[in-house]
Amino acid sequence: MTNVAKAFPCLVCLWAFCAAAPADEPVATVVLADFEKGRDGFEASLVRDPAVAKNGQASGRIDADFTNAKAEPWKIVGAPLLYTNEIRAVRFWVRSHDAGGLTFRVIDSSGQVHQLRPKFQPNGEWQQVVLDSFEKGPGYQSWGGAKDRRFHWPARRLAIIFEKNNLPEGKVAGSLWIDQVELDLAGKPATVLDGCETVVLEDFEAPFKQRKMEDRLSGLAQDAKEFKGGAASGRFEGDFTREGGQPWRPAGRSLEVVREFRRIRFWVRSADVKAFTFILTDKTGQAHHQSVPIEPDGEWQQVAIDAFDTGPGYRHYGGANDGRFHWPAKGIGFVIGKGDAAGPVTRTLWIDDIEALAEPGPFVPDLEMEQDQLGNVFLTTETVRIPLVSKGDRIEWTVRDFWHRQVERGVAVVRDTRAVIEPQAGRKGYFEVRLVIRKGDLTLAETDTSFAVITPVDIATMKDSPFGVMTHFAQGWDLDIMPLIAKAGITSIRDEQYWQQIEKNKDEFVFTSKFTDWMAEAAKFHIDPLVPMTFANKNYDEGLTPHTPEGCKAYGRYGQELLKKYGRQIQWLEIWNEYNGTWCKGPAADDRPKYYAQMLKYSYEAIKEIRPDVQVLGGAAVLLPRPYFEGIFKHGGMKYMDGVVIHPYRAAPEGVEEEIRELKDLMRKYNDGKTKPIWVTETGTHDKTPHGRYNVARYLVRMYTLLLSEECEKIYWYLLRDYSSFKTMGLLRDPNDPMGRYAVAPPYPAYANLIRQLSGAKFVRREPTDPRTRVYRFDKGGEPVRVCWATVPAHFALAADAPLTVTDLMGQEQRLEPVEGKVYLTLTDNAVYVKGATKEILPAGGRFVLAAEQAADILGDVTLKFSVDNRGGAQALEGVFEAHGQKANIACPAGAAQDLSLTIPGEDTKTVDTREYAYRLTLNGKAAGLGQVTVHVVDPLTFSPDAKIDASRGMELRLGNASPRTAYEVESVSWKVADAPQTVQATAIQLPASKDLRFGLPLADLPDYRTAKVSASVKLKGRDAMLFSDEASCNPCYRRTVRADGDLGDWDHAPAIDLAADGEVWPPVAPAAA
Repeated sequence: MTNVAKAFPCLVCLWAFCAAAPADEPVATVVLADFEKGRDGFEASLVRDPAVAKNGQASGRIDADFTNAKAEPWKIVGAPLLYTNEIRAVRFWVRSHDAGGLTFRVIDSSGQVHQLRPKFQPNGEWQQVVLDSFEKGPGYQSWGGAKDRRFHWPARRLAIIFEKNNLPEGKVAGSLWIDQVELDLAGKPATVLDGCETVVLEDFEAPFKQRKMEDRLSGLAQDAKEFKGGAASGRFEGDFTREGGQPWRPAGRSLEVVREFRRIRFWVRSADVKAFTFILTDKTGQAHHQSVPIEPDGEWQQVAIDAFDTGPGYRHYGGANDGRFHWPAKGIGFVIGKGDAAGPVTRTLWIDDIEALAEPGPFVPDLEMEQDQLGNVFLTTETVRIPLVSKGDRIEWTVRDFWHRQVERGVAVVRDTRAVIEPQAGRKGYFEVRLVIRKGDLTLAETDTSFAVITPVDIATMKDSPFGVMTHFAQGWDLDIMPLIAKAGITSIRDEQYWQQIEKNKDEFVFTSKFTDWMAEAAKFHIDPLVPMTFANKNYDEGLTPHTPEGCKAYGRYGQELLKKYGRQIQWLEIWNEYNGTWCKGPAADDRPKYYAQMLKYSYEAIKEIRPDVQVLGGAAVLLPRPYFEGIFKHGGMKYMDGVVIHPYRAAPEGVEEEIRELKDLMRKYNDGKTKPIWVTETGTHDKTPHGRYNVARYLVRMYTLLLSEECEKIYWYLLRDYSSFKTMGLLRDPNDPMGRYAVAPPYPAYANLIRQLSGAKFVRREPTDPRTRVYRFDKGGEPVRVCWATVPAHFALAADAPLTVTDLMGQEQRLEPVEGKVYLTLTDNAVYVKGATKEILPAGGRFVLAAEQAADILGDVTLKFSVDNRGGAQALEGVFEAHGQKANIACPAGAAQDLSLTIPGEDTKTVDTREYAYRLTLNGKAAGLGQVTVHVVDPLTFSPDAKIDASRGMELRLGNASPRTAYEVESVSWKVADAPQTVQATAIQLPASKDLRFGLPLADLPDYRTAKVSASVKLKGRDAMLFSDEASCNPCYRRTVRADGDLGDWDHAPAIDLAADGEVWPPVAPAAA
């Protein structure tokens, strides 16, 4: 938010928030905006109007034009709120010929938005609005932040919104004036600026030539002839006379001030710049832009900026990219542009005395998460520690596991701004931590982080491991992530050495640190590189994909140079990447199999000439395209590859094994009945649903198991971490994620556990089961390991004489002991690993059956039903059925059956979601079974109109309750038709389970053949209001008998539709023709 004025303006706030002041508490009334000297802190979209005023000589005007149907249907003006007092009341005057209401928003200290919609008469007269409660009121809504519908002081920001629906039907533009804004503050007025210290960021006095580059505003020149203070200023010149040049000019410098700025102020002057862009970069590297309008009158003007993550024309990019400013600031910048000038122009802006009003002392955040271990990945031999820095006095924390079960909670006391959380979960796997930062009665912030616990592994001993991952170090990734690759047990990475960047000049090969550093770091951690030879080079074939013999020979030399540079570190080279996809350009795209086979031959021969031991991988295919592969094989490509590359991206893993078998059959057809190793150099998936990362973890284990069952040589997961648009594909989050640098994601421990279970294992067979159930047997060190899952939940019994160990997706082990020779599993898409000798895999046959109500209501309990069939048993069964901390006792005599019911309280059913509940079965003192069940949390309530309007001109609204178990209490119903005042009716009606309630929305006053906005709201106890909004019209059909007498008088008394007024002529015609 910016203020620009010749004299420094006063702070502007337009808001009030509730709570009656105690009788003995002083209340101070302050005038926050009278618009006498400027906009008083509002954004430039609010105009100071000297022609209209309630008091004094001016008011503030908001003009809105919604003619463009594609534009946003609202106009927002906002300002930062710097007062630290609670606001007891707000009074202001408003005037409009067009609008009948406003929307007010204020953001509290938790980031929660509180919104109200006060109304007034659009009669052009000044009317006073008085507001003294904003936790309730007309049209109240809240979202974000604490999400508790309570205001958390102090307020941070306000906004006044002129919406299209504030206008009467038919109007698309209007103006609104506000004036004389007064606030009643609790206690003596105080702002966040009180006690701030002035920090000089740049005064342009010290000569630039005596400074380091990072310590001066690059892009500006010092000017000793023009200055506001001191003896010099910074002159910012933009020369936009060159045709085709950039229409903007930047300037900036880094900052090393570890303080929180409450305001940045500086002086500017220009005769030709109407506005410029101010940029402040936060600690994550996120750049926050806003536009600053100024008067181009050649006079010095002071600019004050009080908010850095909002303002006119605000946008953000880079770093955390979340639209929030993360202190401290790391850089400051300015941009001037050509503006709206049509021809060549120059622009000049002088800047002087850049200062910040900063909080005293070093910046302490509401919460900053540090890391004891990078990514919060811990070994079982390490203590889980999450260090925190906070200005709060305590941090409440809750830990949930991969299955969303709460496993631990506690409170960490903050001492000298620091606290440490040490969860004692005592388990392996993935965990998320909810953090709530408190200070006294205030909630300062709420956020989440994650951690994982895995067992140690030494990849130096894992020779010929198939487990790899794709990285992008060649695209600039930081190398500090490398230890996390080794920690997971991943032995190989796939990354690039770009041909164009290595051979910029023909026959000159230069390997910069961009490429050599990541190779050296990988060697340090015993990680083997797979290098795909990518892509074209401008020195050959006009920069297109190699398609001539010369271009293909040059591509082969590039491969040779890679081997000469890195020697024995390179064992494999991959010829191109996804040649059948988007990476083939030019003539080669006309016949990809032909030209790929040609390039493959030249590169294969060149590589083998100097390193016969290097494996050359061919195919370069995305997906498994049979015609493409067959084309390469027909052109002799099989002869020039040691392995075949595929990228089997697909929605579900199941089925990939069939495609691979088809590819193997094709290889045998063109290779004398023999196959070649298959290299999966990319596979992965993304899922941006609320629990998408958990689904990615499930997908990874199933996909890898299927690929290993087809004996694929190497498998590289795409991607090591989130990157660019590849959100949720990473094993880890990106370095600037709000949860922490490389914060671990669920696929990482899932992959680490898979490696520990199957490293060194040899595939044996798929066990015979029904088609939807998968049981794959591997042998490892003489012991069978079975990977089991089902695409549809299935109950199974494993016949065994000795205990079996079942390891879940996250690595947590449980020992099951046979009862009457069997253990019992319920399989889902969460794969499990079963170790130990089993004689047979049998359907459970109804002996033990777990069932759940397929849906649970929001805020409702979850009911699990478990049946025990012991009618064929030789002995009584006694035990416990346990799920989510709840237990039900089993006592079933031989020859009998028993039905059990277990209720899980609805603490996990606050939102529409999918929940998974694990159970454990103990029989006769032995842990004999386990499994999971999926429950969908749904909202059983609907609020919608019935498609009918009855004879009394009333629309019927239906409030439906689909829940078979939960009744609700209706507290109030409100409705609004066209411009009529809102009607609110208090009720005390019960909405029974599986029943509907119907409400009549009266439309008697709605004119015929006119469309009007109608809305309704129903409030139920314990639930947010349910809203309905639409348009309605009454269009009666009149019955008349028409006589064929040439006279239309039969219709004289029927209302007519005025097409000229209500319709739109198309195509448009000239007035005369019309």
